[in-house]
Amino acid sequence: MRPTRVAINAVPLAPGGGLTFLHSQLLALEKACPQLETTTFISPRLLPGLEDLSNTTTLRNPFREQPPRARRVLWEQTRLPRLLAAEGFDVLYNAGGYSIERSPVPQLVVDHDPHHHSSFGRTPASVALQRLAARRTLERAETVIYLSHSYKDRMVQRFGPKAERARVIYSGGPSDFEASPSEPATQLPLLHCPTCAARGIVLAAHNWYPHKNLEWLGGVWPNVSPSSTSRHLVLAGGFPSAGAARGAATVGRSPAVHVLGYMRRNDVQALLGSASLYLSASSLEAFPLTPLEAMTMGVPCVLSDIAEHREVADTAAVYFQPGDPASLSTAIGEALCRQQELQLAGKLRAQHFSWAAHANSLGGELLRLAGIVKR
Repeated sequence: MRPTRVAINAVPLAPGGGLTFLHSQLLALEKACPQLETTTFISPRLLPGLEDLSNTTTLRNPFREQPPRARRVLWEQTRLPRLLAAEGFDVLYNAGGYSIERSPVPQLVVDHDPHHHSSFGRTPASVALQRLAARRTLERAETVIYLSHSYKDRMVQRFGPKAERARVIYSGGPSDFEASPSEPATQLPLLHCPTCAARGIVLAAHNWYPHKNLEWLGGVWPNVSPSSTSRHLVLAGGFPSAGAARGAATVGRSPAVHVLGYMRRNDVQALLGSASLYLSASSLEAFPLTPLEAMTMGVPCVLSDIAEHREVADTAAVYFQPGDPASLSTAIGEALCRQQELQLAGKLRAQHFSWAAHANSLGGELLRLAGIVKR
């Protein structure tokens, strides 16, 4: 019997958490479902992060250079459907969070990017357009996968009962972190800072989307940690807009805050290896993968008290009220006092999230959509 041919539309993805997620997911799918034959459509900016998977999936880059958004959407809505029909694909997996119009094959969407649906930092017209696109995605896709129950519940409230036909499949943990080689932490320019080298950093790693609240975090840090001997805050993540870059430059003027920009997986691993705490002030998460990475490596987590963080970290983290510097300061003090306890609790909690389980469930859904496996 011929393999099931899956087209993966990863063209909308940006380097960061979504790319890390897809990288781990493709490796797990290859092991869990060898009957799937995947072709991953990418843009030029994704190639450095996926090129080591050339034996796992067929990588196809339809662009000579990184396309602007309008050209990318035009390719998805016009050229991609023709490719799917002409080349005999069985199912389309949209890794960028949106389905396409007039797909000749069943579609699955994994919604792992809340930025698509959030109103943070957007104009009313932009919010309305994003929400319309999200509703259309739910109407067109045969299956929408959410990565946590908390995030699915948010989407049900926001977009109505059609979201209830979606499924929840937990993401796996960062299985490649402890096994993959990384540059020594001392090779990172950051650790030339005497305070960071001596005290251990406090790390926050997200792309600079407004709902991640990195600008707020960097702005309040001097008041949370005012002493020159205190731990420095390290903000790692790409800048999706000129406004984000300006905000990063502003908070980076503080000597106690280091802004590093986008970091590859191995560099994030090295940063976590030098961290005394991991910190997230996010207001919205689909699945908090980076805190899970920190817990896997035994880094205590201080997290904003939102449902998605509670669902994944449970009692293995210390929580603070979003937007409250005093609550953040108290949580940091508690986490530093409970470091050993949180290190052990985090490692145990991280074991609940398996890429093998994720890939088995996702592969079964793809096979079902292709008409091979019936529920």
